Amino acid sequence: MVQEAFSTGKDALFKGKTINDVVGELKAGDLTTADVPINVVVRGGNTLILNTRSAQALTRAGIPRSDWNVIDRTGDSEYEDLLDGQLARNGLDDTGFAEPWSVDEFGPEGPGAPDVPAPPG
Repeated sequence: MVQEAFSTGKDALFKGKTINDVVGELKAGDLTTADVPINVVVRGGNTLILNTRSAQALTRAGIPRSDWNVIDRTGDSEYEDLLDGQLARNGLDDTGFAEPWSVDEFGPEGPGAPDVPAPPG
């Protein structure tokens, strides 16, 4: 599940903003894809996104993945550890999810839950 509010930690890039705030800034031209880095780690042939809220903002803004500012952090122990924590907290393995999803779209149980439509595509 994608939380709608960005992290509030001291190093948070969009501290205190919601995904839709960032979407608005992207659409208005106040932010560009260069301002929204997407950190990934590749495991088992799968590219896993660490900052899913940023990815969700780019997706909602209609920006194709080919235009994203993707930074491969594979092998960087700090990012590998962050990914380990994210996967464990979300009960996932190295396959992750095909697409990030939001509570607005699929409710708290996510795509595939009873009475919840499957993700588009």
